[in-house]
Order: sequence, then structure tokens, then C-alpha cells
Amino acid sequence: MRPQYGDDYAIACCVSAMRIGKQMQFFGARVNLAKTLLYAINGGKDENSGDQIAPQFPPITTEYLDYDEVRARFQEMMAWLAKTYINTLNVIHYMHDKYCYERLEMALHDRDVYRTMACKIAGLSVVADSLSAIKHASGGSCQSPNER
Repeated sequence: MRPQYGDDYAIACCVSAMRIGKQMQFFGARVNLAKTLLYAINGGKDENSGDQIAPQFPPITTEYLDYDEVRARFQEMMAWLAKTYINTLNVIHYMHDKYCYERLEMALHDRDVYRTMACKIAGLSVVADSLSAIKHASGGSCQSPNER
């Protein structure tokens, strides 16, 4: 670590090394990929509330889920989610800068700070298992009685 970050470094967030006073990391909450997969299957609607959360398209209502269709929709939903996630983080951190929420901490940094942004995900293993089950298993989709 010393050859890359020098003698004065620390670990920020989970695993990111940074030069003290010269770098900072914006942290973003985790995106939920398992929920994203549900949005892809349910046409962008939340299955609990029925609210339209993501871009609207027809839900998959067939008894058996087609892997290629689900994967294509999931890719589209992830593209929407990534754009929404980054735009939201940019707004949050812009407002931090605009209203100087962290002015005391920033007073301890050099004038020109190198900033990075941490983006995290949750539910990756759930999505991997779900897509594998859709592709390789035989069985019907689970829908609420109102949707049949």
C-alpha cells in the first residue's frame, strides 16, 4: 500500500485506501438487484404496493418464465437503475457541497481533493440463483391469485 498511497493513508468505508487529507470517497447506499429482477418480471411495479416504480412495460404473465426474456428485461432494468442511482448520488453530493454540511471535515483536507464514489449492490447471489433456476429448473412462476 505504501508505494501507491505514501506513508499517510487510511482505509475509508470498507476497503478503499486513501491518502489522508488528499482524497475522499462519496459513499452510496446499495442498490437491490433482487428487487430489480422483480421489477423486470412485474413490468416495473412493486409487487407489494402495486406502485409503478420503474419504467412501465407489460409484466411477464406466462406460467413459465423464459430465461432470455427475463434476462433481456433485467438488463434494461439495470441500465435504468444505474442511471437513476448515479444521478441521485450526484444530487446528494452536490447538495453536500452547496450547503457545506461537511465543512469542518473538509477544513482538514488540502484545497484540491481527489474524489471517488463508491457504489454498492445487494442481492447479487439471489439474482444469480434466480436466473439459474429460471434457465435450468422446471416449474411455474409464482403469481398472486389476483394476477391469474
